[in-house]
Amino acid sequence: MVDGNVKTSHLPSLLWLCGFLLSFYSLPIADVLQTAGALTALIAAIAVAVFQKQSTPSLVYSPVSWMLAGLWAVAAVSAVASEAPFISLTYFFFFSAFPLSFLLLSAGNLRLCLIGVRYILLALGCVALVQFFAMPHMLKYGGTHWPFADNNSLGAVLAVGILLFLGDAVQRQGRAVWMHVTAAVILFAALMTTEGRAIMLVFAVVFVAFVVLARPFRPQILLVFFIAALVLLAGMTQSDLSIIHWTTDGAKTLQSVATHTWDTPNKLTGSRIMIWQSAGEMFPHHPWLGTGIGTFFLYYPEFRNPWDDSAGFMAHNDLIQFAVEMGILAPILAVAMALYLVIRTKKSLRHDPTRRAVLPCLVIVLLAGHSLVNFNFYILP
Repeated sequence: MVDGNVKTSHLPSLLWLCGFLLSFYSLPIADVLQTAGALTALIAAIAVAVFQKQSTPSLVYSPVSWMLAGLWAVAAVSAVASEAPFISLTYFFFFSAFPLSFLLLSAGNLRLCLIGVRYILLALGCVALVQFFAMPHMLKYGGTHWPFADNNSLGAVLAVGILLFLGDAVQRQGRAVWMHVTAAVILFAALMTTEGRAIMLVFAVVFVAFVVLARPFRPQILLVFFIAALVLLAGMTQSDLSIIHWTTDGAKTLQSVATHTWDTPNKLTGSRIMIWQSAGEMFPHHPWLGTGIGTFFLYYPEFRNPWDDSAGFMAHNDLIQFAVEMGILAPILAVAMALYLVIRTKKSLRHDPTRRAVLPCLVIVLLAGHSLVNFNFYILP
């Protein structure tokens, strides 16, 4: 018989997962109502955890924790100093709410939280496939994006889902292994529907690192996934990420890059180079405290290149946007934290035969690498 306390101890984690799901703005109701739902779920989760006197993780004072605290402090100062405080405080809240609440509520139930996240991402992948093949009117520039505003952002979370399922597959035995591999293949197909070139390239690099570093080494599992991915790349010709595309239209895309100047959009990088140049002009005006987190779009029109055909909301490089909105310390702390995690993980490999630190590190590398051309750290969840 299962103790009732064991069941109720899962409530905070389940409520957190509800808030996480609502944060994707996937329901056909107003965004403000879904925001209210996400906040209500988080507050309820914290209230239940406190009522149950659930144990919380003890703080480990390491260089990365101090750098993380420093980054939050810099973001808070930029919000307080912002000339648009409501916008900055809103962004600062969501910049903090889900990571901090995850640390609190995953205590003792980390596996439950990660299982929930994995299957939410798998559901997103299935929805992306339905959009791509059955709902072409929902596509953005030929790629899936719902429930996100941007297809590259959807691609990033789908790639994270692939790593989470593969990481669990190499640790399992029996039928569960192939269920997880199948889920990873479905998510790879969904990743192709987003037509995000950068995230596909970053994922390829991270997957190679996973093959080399993951333990236990299960070559048959990784080989099955690799072959399935190659079949999809060859057979899913509707996607611009297919092999047939790169042997035909891909050559034209690369040629257009070679013939275009950097102050005009092209098919490969879009308007990113122009946005980065304009952001470089914005930075000297607020070098120390920044314009305030979340306010890039308010200041950008003054410096915008007239040939820029983007929406103008994001810098498409989180380090650049950190610098513009939060000042010079923010990107320095972010880069230092990422480098420290990579170095620390590398050292831990010598003493941990299971190499459990590999997967979290690779997920961070995936998101951070893709954030150099996108805005992953400005996505709500």
